[in-house]
Amino acid sequence: MFVLDISKSPCSPKRSRLGGGFSGEIDVWPLNDKGVKMTPLLTIWQDIFPTLIIPAGFCVTVFLPYGGESCSVRSLRSCALNDQSQVKNFKGGVAKVILHRDLEQDTFLDYVSHLPELCVKTREMSDYEKKEDLQDEINGTYISKVLGRPSWVQDEIFMPEKYFFAAQLTEFDLVKCEAEYEGVFSDGSGYVYLRHALQKLSHGDVVGEFFLQFT
Repeated sequence: MFVLDISKSPCSPKRSRLGGGFSGEIDVWPLNDKGVKMTPLLTIWQDIFPTLIIPAGFCVTVFLPYGGESCSVRSLRSCALNDQSQVKNFKGGVAKVILHRDLEQDTFLDYVSHLPELCVKTREMSDYEKKEDLQDEINGTYISKVLGRPSWVQDEIFMPEKYFFAAQLTEFDLVKCEAEYEGVFSDGSGYVYLRHALQKLSHGDVVGEFFLQFT
């Protein structure tokens, strides 16, 4: 169980981050339903995980379907999973989680709604945080985190067995560092699930799911 600390500190190469540009090849940059390249939300390298998950030379980027416009009610709802009955119809979602080669150079496009870059680092929970995280039978503590137990804004969600819970991002933690993130999750949380078989997948493959919960 690890806390995800978010800051405005300059991001080092191969360090996980929120926002910024896309560090992959243009041909794997996913498009939204309007044919516009999606907004990079989170780029994950191996640095935030205690065991090997991301292959060497690769990273995973989570994209929001916002395209050239800021988040709207429609786009937020399209990313939401509020109860278990919705999971069976959540066929890949509209957000995208892509494994790709790391180019070590970010691409920014004028017609993409890029978010401010924030650095993310993990630290192990303190004894007090661990105790707090285990108090509720269903929900972990409501913070941005890596691994451990999600904290649900709505109903608890069970994803298919091929996925594991990788990270939770709370809008509260993002906005504390950068006001431009206000509304990105409609004051809720984003949840990242990755494939157990990620090491066997290839450049450009969809390797997980991302969804929101908000009230």
